[in-house]
Amino acid sequence: MSKITITDVARKAGVSVSTVSRVLNDEKYVKAEKKDAVLQAVAALNYKPNLYARSLGGEKSFLIGLLFDDPSGGYLSDMQRGAMKACQRAGYHLVVELFNQDNKEGIDRFLDTLSLQGVILAPPVCDNPQVLDALAKRNIPVVRISPSEDYEGTASIGIDNYKAASILVNYLISLGHSKIGFIKGDPDHADAIERHQAFTDSMKKHSLTINPEWTRVGNYTFESGLNCAIGILSNPDRPTAIFASNDEMAASVITIANKFGIRVPEDLSIVGFDDLAIATLISPSLTTIHQPVEKMAELAVERILDLRNSDDEEFYEPQILESEFVMRRSTTNAPVIGSK
Repeated sequence: MSKITITDVARKAGVSVSTVSRVLNDEKYVKAEKKDAVLQAVAALNYKPNLYARSLGGEKSFLIGLLFDDPSGGYLSDMQRGAMKACQRAGYHLVVELFNQDNKEGIDRFLDTLSLQGVILAPPVCDNPQVLDALAKRNIPVVRISPSEDYEGTASIGIDNYKAASILVNYLISLGHSKIGFIKGDPDHADAIERHQAFTDSMKKHSLTINPEWTRVGNYTFESGLNCAIGILSNPDRPTAIFASNDEMAASVITIANKFGIRVPEDLSIVGFDDLAIATLISPSLTTIHQPVEKMAELAVERILDLRNSDDEEFYEPQILESEFVMRRSTTNAPVIGSK
């Protein structure tokens, strides 16, 4: 049996192919009787439009892009899942693309290949001026996840990273920890900068010393966290607590602590950030901040649809979601010096 095409729908409905296209794209100015005829024909023929073919044919593409620069990690998995859920509800498809920041022509090729209805930019691509300029030139709606600053004509969604990180540091201090190490995230990420600033400010506020030997820079991957943890924990004078800027690096600290015979949390308390799947898979489970990454991606898709259908300025206002402190088994009171 041959595949039903848009031409078959037009023939059965007694209208032109362009009229069918306008109805399927939910465009205005289609007479009610013609719209009813098209919808009845679609139902009768069980017509399933090919979204990619519609894009190539000049119709509304029903494609939304997600650009990122790190192919690994639970953060991206959660973001993809949230975006795909929202796309599925709205009848759209998600196109996920790795953007190599060294490839100057990559963004233009990507945007010229597909007729995208909107684009979600994950950090740090959300702050890339080349990408933002290319999207603005094509007048494509953009939602940026956790950007460092505003960019005219784009929307943004994120959390208050500074506030959330401050909660973690203050919690460790409340447990009696004064010797606290810190593993910074990718310095290209705005959220990494905000979390580190919160750590610095909270330590200074409580008149606690920040030991440079206990501070390392990772890039949000498990592998980078291993190197950072070795650098901190191989020091004879080690901290009693470590704040890693995301859960994957925090899990790395637990791995190295176990290798060195350091008990978690009896000898070393560890906190992470994001509350990804690894936070409960690692043992002991991680005390962390729940960042609603999946929800952020769902809202990003919805915001793109809002931007396509309205010029209302409210849709360009930054949307800040609530985060949540989650206490698990990787933290406890600071050990008494000399105790076992």
